[in-house]
Amino acid sequence: MFCNFQSLHVSGDGYVVLCKQCGHYQVAFISTMFTLAETELTELQQQILYCCEQPEYMFSADSKSVVINIGASDINMILSKNELLRFRDILEQAVNEARALELISLFNPETNA
Repeated sequence: MFCNFQSLHVSGDGYVVLCKQCGHYQVAFISTMFTLAETELTELQQQILYCCEQPEYMFSADSKSVVINIGASDINMILSKNELLRFRDILEQAVNEARALELISLFNPETNA
């Protein structure tokens, strides 16, 4: 079975797409790509937000000092503070787009096809 991807957000650093058939998200950032279920995407976004809220002295802006665990896939991303902020923005835009598409589908069920 081939995935039927819907683009949620694309930038120069990466992208987030949603498979309309299986409901999984494919996330790519810099040189890492992985697939997540919706709950895992939410957990990843919460982890990113938590790291972003840490005091500035915790992380140097350009040193690879932030470790992000990608949950069940046993992948760890090592990011700089600047990369972390860009990754946060990609995830935020993608989640907002997914929510908007979900709301639209409530009013127009044909968009789910």
